[in-house]
Amino acid sequence: MMRALVPALLASLAGLPGCAYQFIRPDVGQGQLLHVPTTINDTRWRGIEVASTRSLRQEAVSQLDLEIGHASAYDLVLKTRFVEVERRASVGNRDGGYSVGAARVRLEWELVTPSGESLSQGTVLRELEFLTAGEENLASAVAEIVDDMAEQIMLEIGADLSSAPATQR
Repeated sequence: MMRALVPALLASLAGLPGCAYQFIRPDVGQGQLLHVPTTINDTRWRGIEVASTRSLRQEAVSQLDLEIGHASAYDLVLKTRFVEVERRASVGNRDGGYSVGAARVRLEWELVTPSGESLSQGTVLRELEFLTAGEENLASAVAEIVDDMAEQIMLEIGADLSSAPATQR
């Protein structure tokens, strides 16, 4: 009886949809030149645009088959903009301060051709809590968020480029 159930179980599993994860081919980007101008910062938090731009450039080269181009010669442009950087106090303490803080960052991005045609776009929102009593602070939380955002954006771009027909790239 058990031998009859195994083929039936395997047949039913074959009909189930797969997970949403996909592998990004190592040739995604096909050696194109990517221009990553400095991230626009529409917030009061200064300096975050430099760290973001650096992280995006590093992730583009390490995750995808892209080279970093300059403003005069490129195949793709990654435009990014910080629209929100906030700090919050999550847990107050007896002294009137707080023991647990939180950072919240929102970044919009768009991958375009030199002619301005949009190939991919998105918004990344991250929140991270930190303890104020140790080495953690708002600046370190924001820096961690920025690095995480760069990694996610490149994963999304890789997925979009790998699924787009070659004539659109």
